[in-house]
Amino acid sequence: MKTTLHIILIAALSLFSKLTYSQVFTDLNSQLPGLESGSAAWADYDNDGDLDVAMAGFSSLVAERSFIFRNDNGIMNPVDSSIIKVSNGSVNWADFDNDGDMDLLINGQNNGTPMCELYRNDSLTFVPMNPGFVRTLGCMKWLDIDNDGFQDVLIAGVMDSLWVDTTIVYRNNGNSTFSYFPTNLPALLSTGIDVADYDNDSLPDIFIIASNANNNPVSALFHNTGSGNFTIDTTSFHQIFTGAVKWGDADSDGDLDILYDGIELDNDAFTLIYLNDGSGNFSELITNLPGTGEPGSVDWADIDNDGDHDVLLSSNLMRNDGSGNFTDISPWASLSVYAIPAMFMDFDQDSDADIFMLSFFGINSSNIYRNELFTGVTSVLSTNNFSVFPNPANDFVNISFEESGMKYFSIYSVDGKLAKTFQLNISSQVNLLGLKAGMYFLEMKSGAGLDRFRLVVE
Repeated sequence: MKTTLHIILIAALSLFSKLTYSQVFTDLNSQLPGLESGSAAWADYDNDGDLDVAMAGFSSLVAERSFIFRNDNGIMNPVDSSIIKVSNGSVNWADFDNDGDMDLLINGQNNGTPMCELYRNDSLTFVPMNPGFVRTLGCMKWLDIDNDGFQDVLIAGVMDSLWVDTTIVYRNNGNSTFSYFPTNLPALLSTGIDVADYDNDSLPDIFIIASNANNNPVSALFHNTGSGNFTIDTTSFHQIFTGAVKWGDADSDGDLDILYDGIELDNDAFTLIYLNDGSGNFSELITNLPGTGEPGSVDWADIDNDGDHDVLLSSNLMRNDGSGNFTDISPWASLSVYAIPAMFMDFDQDSDADIFMLSFFGINSSNIYRNELFTGVTSVLSTNNFSVFPNPANDFVNISFEESGMKYFSIYSVDGKLAKTFQLNISSQVNLLGLKAGMYFLEMKSGAGLDRFRLVVE
């Protein structure tokens, strides 16, 4: 495990000219705390229609700290939840018991001791479940590994006080208990994990940025073949570590691509995009994205409604022109912000991507930047050549269109996560089973351009 922190400042950032939009993002001056070696996750844990945040990390003034802030009409109020105080870990929301509210999974270290806990949300009180997970620092993720409708847990990090690398899955038994689920995943010290069904076989696949027992970089796609078995692809990807990873449909073609960053052994930094050709094969998209160094942070979303994914890094917001060329449009002074993590979310629920920057420096505040590029998705559910009904929808939605040719669809949750992709060449009824109740937006890309609509699932 590396113990020295390298933050590589890229002098070439000054070469990127900023586009002169008028009031693109507004700094909401939220005054949320900054946390070194921190993690954060947004979700509507109180079911009031806006996003709340859980945060954990190290404060240079107080040592390890953890928070839940409830969003009350845009004002972030701290909640005394008594969750474990950790850094160098992860924070993840999910409704693990399928009772309609979001529960919290958190891990990390406190004064050098690995810790882990699952909290059940009981009427807005967080109750520790003591599920028996191995105590780790590193990454944890929710995933439904066996496709049974219950969220299981993936852990990749350093285990207990022995400082042994581990990768382990716990299966959700559906009764608020978990049991060890055997897999062939290798033991890795991971800094970045993201889970998605990139090949649409209803099994979650995993991309991991990590180091192995010999401290060599591992950037690997783990293809889930069922029953705990994965095929491992490292040859298709540039091997770097100490970074982060994010799945997303970068080119709006209906399949999932990969964005990740990290460093090589000689500390050269990279930020990379690999495009999925639709059959599960990946090829690098050559871009001018700057490397972010160690530790890394990546996220992407279509901030300007032009049909391609823009990229958020630890210090830079990079606008995509659709051909792999990116321009720095950061709404802050150059190099004045360094955030781990930096992430997109829809803070004001207007269906565009706002920004949360968790300040890496514990003495600085973390900030929310509200997106002013467009005012939200129209509530009208039809255009001249495209309509969606019913809305609100339950188990299915009817999509009809007049223009011939293949249409590529994506459904995103309000916090920007891709929930479903599909393709249609004729009007059809689309199954929404598996989508939780809530607001989404439906995106269609065709030869005529891009259409977006609000979609409510009941």
